[in-house]
Amino acid sequence: GLDEELFVFDAGRIVYRDNRNSRQADRLLSPNEFDALTRAIASASLPALKSEYLPARPVPDAFAYTLTAQLGGAVKTVRALDTAVPAELQPLLTMLGGLMSSLKK
Repeated sequence: GLDEELFVFDAGRIVYRDNRNSRQADRLLSPNEFDALTRAIASASLPALKSEYLPARPVPDAFAYTLTAQLGGAVKTVRALDTAVPAELQPLLTMLGGLMSSLKK
């Protein structure tokens, strides 16, 4: 299975880490990318989401996502399996996946 992480920092720096292959890459987001990501985070309404989203039945080989964000002084963590991702979170996960892919090359 995969064991990958993406870190996004306030100044627009992103860091990709592949824990299975001990690989890491980073870059600075463009102002447009950073603005789009900031909007996607706001649109996801993270504070209103539950902490965990699981499917009704087990799903073999499902991707598991853990998203932790510091929003002001509060930290919010949301966990979801790919078949149970709430609609509000999907655009943000798609964007983060694209950013991660840009660092895998």
